[in-house]
This record gives sequence, structure tokens and C-alpha cells, in this order.
Amino acid sequence: MNNFDNYESTFSKLTKTFLVFAVLPMLAICMAFLVHYSNNAESMTLSNMLQMSYYLEENALGVINSVDETMRYVYEYTTTDRQYLYEILESEDMSSQQKTIYVNSMLQQMLSMNSYISSVRFVTEDNSGYFIFHNTEKTVILEPAYLDNKLYETADSYQKMAFTPCRPESLYVKNTDDNVFSIVRNYFDVSTTANAQSKVLGTIYVDINESVFDEYTESLNIGSHGNIYIYNPERANYLYSTDKSVYEETEDVFATYKGYFESESSSISAGDIRLIYRRLGDTGYYIVISTSIADIRSGYMENISLMIVILLVFLFVLVAIYSIYSGRLSGPARVLKNAMREVQVGNFDVEVDIRTNDEFQYLGEGFNKMLHDLKYYINQVYEAKLSRNLSEINALKMQIQPHFLYNTLDVIRMTALENDDPQTAELLESLSDQMRYVTDNKELVTVNKELDNIKAYFNIIRVRYKKRLNLKINVRDEELGLYILKFAIQPIVENAVKHGLKEKQGLGTVNVDVTKTDGHLEIYIMDDGVGIEPENLEYLKKVLSQEISDYDSDSKYRVGIGLKNISDLINMTYGDGYGVGIESYVGMGTIVTLRLPIITEEDEKNA
Repeated sequence: MNNFDNYESTFSKLTKTFLVFAVLPMLAICMAFLVHYSNNAESMTLSNMLQMSYYLEENALGVINSVDETMRYVYEYTTTDRQYLYEILESEDMSSQQKTIYVNSMLQQMLSMNSYISSVRFVTEDNSGYFIFHNTEKTVILEPAYLDNKLYETADSYQKMAFTPCRPESLYVKNTDDNVFSIVRNYFDVSTTANAQSKVLGTIYVDINESVFDEYTESLNIGSHGNIYIYNPERANYLYSTDKSVYEETEDVFATYKGYFESESSSISAGDIRLIYRRLGDTGYYIVISTSIADIRSGYMENISLMIVILLVFLFVLVAIYSIYSGRLSGPARVLKNAMREVQVGNFDVEVDIRTNDEFQYLGEGFNKMLHDLKYYINQVYEAKLSRNLSEINALKMQIQPHFLYNTLDVIRMTALENDDPQTAELLESLSDQMRYVTDNKELVTVNKELDNIKAYFNIIRVRYKKRLNLKINVRDEELGLYILKFAIQPIVENAVKHGLKEKQGLGTVNVDVTKTDGHLEIYIMDDGVGIEPENLEYLKKVLSQEISDYDSDSKYRVGIGLKNISDLINMTYGDGYGVGIESYVGMGTIVTLRLPIITEEDEKNA
């Protein structure tokens, strides 16, 4: 009971300390921050809006300059006969149908060169119209909008890049509900220097869907009452607006603010409205971002909620501190009690970890040492003897069972020979050799033994495939006695048969070459089978190089799991310098390379 009272008293002290030294100062700091933030919220918001205008200017100019660069293609375009556009337009020998084909081809290429372009239109001086739309369902309304010059400025203004304001595309196109603006340039006859400065052959209109700017504005937080515009105060029109209604309205939203658009960038305060504007290059347009005082205030109202959340978090921390403190007092005793219960039921693997730097830590270390000594004597006197007996019994079983199977197979083989069936006898002998090889517990075997096992496997598999498989082995005597991991080669040979030669028509061959190269042992397993598809091969290489950490056996690019297991085993046994490589060519075959260290008989004995 006294301990319980102490815990309550400690909790009370911690609570009072936390309230005095944490919660009250935190409340004071939050109130001061709120007053300061409310006084500076407008300037912070305007500064953020200015940064937004930099961002929008950079991206908007990027779109415009990209499209303007594409428009230069009209001067670069040539037909297969090396005729330029001005030659096509002024040709008297060319029919109007041929001209249409060439001009449309040029417009189509421009459309494909730039993803920002929605459509390209070209109007000649004689009002001949050509047009290409990205959406093939759209069709031009020829009268009146497409050829009505009243919709556009005079041709003289197009000697440099000009813009038409954003407007509904339905003014001159059927089957559309898009809003587009146009970048416009005159096309000059560049056959001579004089013509290039004065002789206009036509006007090219490149339409851009205003939605290309949405991806830049959607990520910006301008408040629920805010909007973004690309506005020309001189002509009272828009290239873009998040308020789509301005494209159809005749009233100028910024009519009362026109006098303010004089400098490169600035801010405008008018009643409940705050504006930031920035000139868009030398286009005559401005990036205009508007917001309201209500949106600015909503920013620091959110911070009040944040302060409340912080207070709740601190209250949670208070409870956690109390829980931790009380746990530090009674926890070590509970740990020792639970450990003793585990020992009573026969679990001697338990260990306590007490780091309190007091008597409990001393008791915990003594308990661990006592338990360690007890486990040592039990292992020495009892478990070691029992383990020895079980090992001897298992060893006898392993000797008796394979020996019985070998004798049985030998009896069957002799019976097959007596019945004049040498093929069955040979198969049984090969199977017996493979069983002896499999049941041998050695991890390392000589190259010679691994190759003998492959030969035994081939003796069996050739019967299955009606002797249309060949095995060729190329190895020198000095390499036969080297040691390699058991079953390093045989699963790869199986893969070659199963995945490479099984589907092949006619005779197939597996070549196994063993050679020493640059201080390493290189083993090549090659087949002349159907090969591996490039996608599957790339996936397999990533599996072997561990770029794909989790092997997916249900993937559509299924590979032999045996090959991955061999690669992992070599990597884990010998390190990163060794492993498995693979190359394959569809219709030609597959080459698997094993890179292993050179292990001699002396090395194997000293291992």
C-alpha cells in the first residue's frame, strides 16, 4: 500500500511539474506566436503568392517558348523533292489537292512534335484554310469563325509572335467543349531577303488548350476564394484563368485595377481583395494571383487547431511519462518473477535484461549467471549424452536404408541382364549411381564426381527423350580433381533439358566446359535449345543479381528456382566475387556461367 501511495504522489508531482514548466509556457508561447502570426499573415501570404508567380512565369514561358520553337518548323519543312513551303504555296504547276496534302503533312508533323499543341491552323493570303486537330473527332466550322478576320488582329501585328485570347473552341470547331488560346505568326516568303521582311504568304495559328496550365496551378494553395489569371491589361483579355467563366464574359474583371499594372511585379490591396502580379516575359501579359482576407485568416485559424493538437499530444506524453516512471520502479521485479516462472516450467533459455544501475541490476546479472551455469551442467551431463545416442541411431539408419536400396536395385539390374534387357540394367545402374551421389553428405565434391553424376542423369533422360539429346564434356585432367559445391552443375543441366531442349525439334546438345581462368574456375553449361525470351532473360538477370529481392514464382516471367538457389548458395559461400551469369538468344540457345574459386584436395582437407 505504501508503494502504491508513493506512485500516486510521484504522479501528482510529475503532473504539477509538467503543468508549471511545460503546459503553461507552451500556452504562453502559442498565444504569442498566434498574435505574431496574425500580424504577419498577410505579408507571408503575399510573399508566398510572389513565389507562386515566379513558378508560374517560368512554366508558362516554358510552354510558350516550346511552342514558338516548334512553329519555326514551317521554314524548315521540305517535301521529298526538297521543296520548301513558300515554293509549294506559289507553285502554279501544283494542284490545290497536292498543296493540301503537303501543307497538312507539315501541320501534322508540327502537331506530333509538341505535346502542348491542341491543333494547328494555316490560313493563306487568299483565305485558303488548312487545319489539323489532335482530337480527330473535331471538325472546323468554315463559316464564319475560321476565316473571319474580324476574330483576329490585323496581319501586320503577326510579324512577331502574337496571341489570341483564350476563348471557347466551339466558335470555329464542332464536337468540342475546350477553351484554347493561339500563338500566331505570319509566314513570309523567304526566297529572297526582301521578301523575307515584307511578303506574307499566310498566317499560322497554333492552338493550346488552356488546361496545360492546370497542372501547374492545381498544386498551388490560393484559398477557396482565390484565382490565378494570365491577363493582358491593355487588351483586357486572358490567356488563362482558374475561373473559366471569364472566357465567355465581356466584362473585364480587372477593369478597376488597370492603372496598377505598370512595374515588373507588385501587389495590389483593394478592400477584401489582395493581388500579386508579375509580367510574363515580353508578351504583354501578366501572371495575376488573387486571394481574399478570409483565405488569409483561414491560414492562422488552422494554426489554432494545430496548437490544440500539440496540447493534446503533450497530455498524452504526460501519461506516458507517468507510466514509464512507475514501470521503472516495479518493472525489474516483474521481469525477475516472470523469468523464474519460465525456469520452473523447464524453459532454461530465458534471460533477463535489467539496466537500472541499482540492486535490481545486480540481482538480474546474478540470475543470468546462475541460469547459464545450470544450463552448462545440464548440457554436459544429460543433453550431450542423449544427442550422441540419437546421432548414432540416425547414422545407423542412414547407412541401413540406402544400403538396402542399393542391394535391391542391384538385384533388379541383374535380373534385367538375365532377361536380356541391357537398357533397363543400364538405367538401374545410373539410378543407383545417382542415389549414392545424393545420399553422400559431403558439401564439396570433385569435378569428376559431379560430371559422373551428370552422365548418369543423361543416361536416364536420353531414354525419356528417345536419344535425341547429346551430352558433351570438355575438361582437362588437371581440373577433374578440383573441388566444387555438390550439385552446382547438375540442376543447370536439368534446366537446359527442361527449358531449352524439350521444346526443340530434332537433336539437341548440352556442352559442359570446365577451365581455369585468371585464378578462378569457370564452368560453362551451354545448350543449343530454343533460348529465353528477352523479357524473361532480363527478369532472370535481375533475380540473379538480387535487384529483385523477393523471387516471385508466380510471375509471368517464370524462371527455374534451382538456378537462383545455386546463385544464392555460391554468393553466400564464397562472397560477391563469385556466382552465376546467364546469356541467351532466342532460337540459338542459352549459356550459363559458374564462377568459382579454385579448391584443391589440400585446401579441402585443411578446411
